[in-house]
Amino acid sequence: MTGDYSPQFPLRLMNKDFGLVLELAAAVGAGLPATEAAFEVNASRSAEQGKEEDFSAVILQMEKRARLNRMNIGHTRNGTPREKSV
Repeated sequence: MTGDYSPQFPLRLMNKDFGLVLELAAAVGAGLPATEAAFEVNASRSAEQGKEEDFSAVILQMEKRARLNRMNIGHTRNGTPREKSV
């Protein structure tokens, strides 16, 4: 993984689609908590960056929320290597 999140399907377009879905859901009284959560994550990522990013860049926002970075993936919270599962 190179960390290249050049826009292929920009976050702004995904957010537009989420907005339309949520608007219709509200009109018919349907709750879509997963869509609301995804919209929130996308919106916060877009607001932080202020530049066009691919929707896959949301993983960076999720890593930040989980307090992860590429250096500690595969390690436990105290920094010791995680045992590999077989």
